[in-house]
Amino acid sequence: MTVAQYQTRFVEFSQHTPYLVEGEPKKIRRFLKGLRPDIRSKLLLLQLTSFVDIAERARILESDANDRKIERSRTQSRPAQSQRQGSNNPAGSTKSGNKNQGDFRRNNFRSRTPNRSGQQNSEGCTFCGRQNHNESECWKKTGKCMRCGSQEHMMRDCPMMRAQAHGQQGGAGVSGSIAAAQP
Repeated sequence: MTVAQYQTRFVEFSQHTPYLVEGEPKKIRRFLKGLRPDIRSKLLLLQLTSFVDIAERARILESDANDRKIERSRTQSRPAQSQRQGSNNPAGSTKSGNKNQGDFRRNNFRSRTPNRSGQQNSEGCTFCGRQNHNESECWKKTGKCMRCGSQEHMMRDCPMMRAQAHGQQGGAGVSGSIAAAQP
């Protein structure tokens, strides 16, 4: 219900129950209780003493809130559409933060890397979305370790990960990260 509709109904009911709205302050209090909280809170700050002024300001605040909502939906839908169009992810979702930059570099490098047959895979994996292999070669789909490709353990339990972590703690490890051949 809009503020104008609410005001009309409020005035109609006030005529049938005048004892509930005796005097301007009581009428204003009753009217404010029926407004949306966001509009009510702003009107309370204005400390207006006239019912007519409050009703007019309520309509203005409602119109302004509606305009802002429309503008916000316009500006939010544009970037989302452009992100979806440029995304390699079939779901259209995007990641945020610094991880996204690392993933982009890694995906960009892998997408130019030839697959096992020596041909570049332009379609990529339909299971995980990566570009450097197809679904039949996907380690994620087959449940293989994402570090070494073994089906006997997961990446968190990979002996290569433990060896790398141990080497870095001792100071004699290889600097940088070990790049996996598969995703």
